[in-house]
Amino acid sequence: MMYAVLARSVRLRRLTGTVAVTAVGMFGAGGGFGIAPPSLMPLQVVIGGATPRPRAVDGRIEVRDVLDLTVTFDHNVIDGAPAARFVAKLRQFIEDAEAVRAPAVGPSDRHTTGTAE
Repeated sequence: MMYAVLARSVRLRRLTGTVAVTAVGMFGAGGGFGIAPPSLMPLQVVIGGATPRPRAVDGRIEVRDVLDLTVTFDHNVIDGAPAARFVAKLRQFIEDAEAVRAPAVGPSDRHTTGTAE
């Protein structure tokens, strides 16, 4: 019912974006997944807490920090295959943070402007 009312509101559609990101992990509620409220956004990401959990690593059980992340899509707007590829790429970026980390800038990397060479 609520979604139907929101979907008909032209004013709300003009004021809202296409992606909603909500972080609930900062409240220290522990793990678990988030439930995104109904909205007009076709993509919603809810970031939960990171909690230590046992995981299999190279054939051994190790305690690792696990981030709970809930991603929801409106299938009236976004097809399932591109949505699945997006989530797979997002997971890859999160698991391999080096891939998205900006390179460090050292003294020799800084460029000065306005000097003649």
